[in-house]
Amino acid sequence: MFICPYDAQWCEREACRSGTCELTGAPPMFACTGCGAVVEVKASPKLRLCVECIFIEIETEQGA
Repeated sequence: MFICPYDAQWCEREACRSGTCELTGAPPMFACTGCGAVVEVKASPKLRLCVECIFIEIETEQGA
């Protein structure tokens, strides 16, 4: 589920999941699985990581 950019509540609307919020026209948001920060979906949300957590993952993999 995504987080609604209008009221910051969990959104279950099918139309909102496919692109933009029905109420605001903004992209949906999600909670980062790494740190819990709420961020906008700008790319494919498959990883569900914010930018800071992606950098940490990359650094960890390169240092291993």
